[in-house]
Formats: sequence, C-alpha cells, structure tokens
Amino acid sequence: SYQRHLLFHSTLQLDKNRILINRTLPTFTQINPIEYLKICSTLMVFPMKNILTLLILTSCVFLGGLQAQTMAFAEAAQDTFKLPANATDFLELEFRIVNLSSDTLEVTAERTVNDTAPGHGTFFCWDICYGFAANQSISFIEILPGDTTDITYITFEPMGVNGVTRATMEFVNLANRETLTRTFVYQVGELTSIGSGLRATEFSLPYPSPAQDVLFVDVATGIFAEGARLELWSLAGKRVYTQALDHSQITQKLSTKDLASGHYFLHLCSGKQVMDTRKVFVAQK
Repeated sequence: SYQRHLLFHSTLQLDKNRILINRTLPTFTQINPIEYLKICSTLMVFPMKNILTLLILTSCVFLGGLQAQTMAFAEAAQDTFKLPANATDFLELEFRIVNLSSDTLEVTAERTVNDTAPGHGTFFCWDICYGFAANQSISFIEILPGDTTDITYITFEPMGVNGVTRATMEFVNLANRETLTRTFVYQVGELTSIGSGLRATEFSLPYPSPAQDVLFVDVATGIFAEGARLELWSLAGKRVYTQALDHSQITQKLSTKDLASGHYFLHLCSGKQVMDTRKVFVAQK
C-alpha cells in the first residue's frame, strides 16, 4: 500500500481575493490513511477563503478518521483455561486470522504480555515456532484476500506447577498498523494452591550457574514440614531428579552429573504443592 502511487491533478489559481482549488482526490479505499492525511495537510497552507476549501478539509478530517477492518479472528475461541493441580501436559491452542480485505495482507505477531507463574512457560508459532524467550516474530505471514492463516498457535507448558499465567498476542497489519489482540489465561490448580513466592532468604537462587556435576541451593528448612523435597524438571515437562529436603542443614546439594546440558526447573515441593520454582542451567563439559 505504501508503494502505491497516488495519481491526482491539481490546479491552483491564486489572486488577492480568492483561491480556486480544482483537485481530484482519490477515494478512501484507494489510499493509505497516512497518505490521505498528507494530501489533506497540503491544503492547510492556503487561507480558507471559500467554501470549497472548507468542504475539502472537512472531508479529509472525516475520511481520514475512518478505516475499514481488514482482518479478524476466524472463529470464536476459548481464552481462559483451568487445568488440574500439578498438570504436566502441554496445552496447544490453534487460532486463525482471516483477511477481510481485497488486498494481500502482511501480518506480524508479537507476544506483548508474558506474565508467567514461576515454572510455567509459553511460546508461539507464527511464520516459524519460537522459543520461550522470543516475543516478536522475525517475519510476516502473507494472507491472501478471503484466506486464513494456518499452523498458527500458542502453547502453554505448566511443568507440574500450580499458578496462573497470562499471555497476550498482538497481530499487526503492516500496511496500515491495524492490530488484533487476544489474551490467554491459564490457571493450574485452585487459586489457594498457588506458590507463595518465597524470598531469597527462604529459597535461594541455585548455584553455581551453569552447573556441571553438582548444584547447590539454600533452603530455610525450618519453615517446611517433613517430607518436603526438591524436584528437577526438564523443559519437556519430565521429572528428571527428586531429592528429599535435608532438614539438618540449610545448603542442599543436588547431583547433576547425569543430566544433559540445558535448562531445567527446580521445584521446592511440600506434599502435593509446589511452593516455589527456580530456573537451573546445566552445562556439561
């Protein structure tokens, strides 16, 4: 749209008493709104000494403020999900965007909000599938007139952790900056079982980072009941290590020598409840 040439003819005749403007303005459907405002702004340099100028400027204000919707979600979708306590199964939600216009659209995707509970993760697939840390698509998807996207979805990974996660996706039409947004809310377990968000003095960051054969973490064991434990979970949602909390000392020592290099989640558990979670990075030689 930005490359489309605007073809119009202008004849301006000025004398000391009047301005005669004879201009053929393109219709709104043929022009990008930003370009339309550029045309309108050129008229502002002339004194408004006749009714024709006033009418043209009025049409600029009116038409420049209108913009036809070019895209929409293809179907109504459930945006709030409640999962059982300590759920580990991934939840994949596919969504489609339909092109309502007569032009081919170029649309990007961005995760503008990623408010995750400790241990939860979300990622999205647009032109490609992105990782947990990526928020912006590196390219756009072309949507033909009347067509819809496919293989576009957002995935939630609960990792066996109770809590609430919110993720907002925003889709932008590059031609006119029109946006579509959708927020997904995931609740794992009951609200009363959400992790308490322990202070660093109660559950420290694991060290060293990255870990190789051994990992340490400091836990204020006096505030936890007997039977509390530490669990390591892979990003694939698999529990790879479990160790009972040693109440005789604050510093807990975990063996990581048999773990493959990569990122993990360390859960501090008491009974069936995950009290809090820390991220762990293992790098084997």
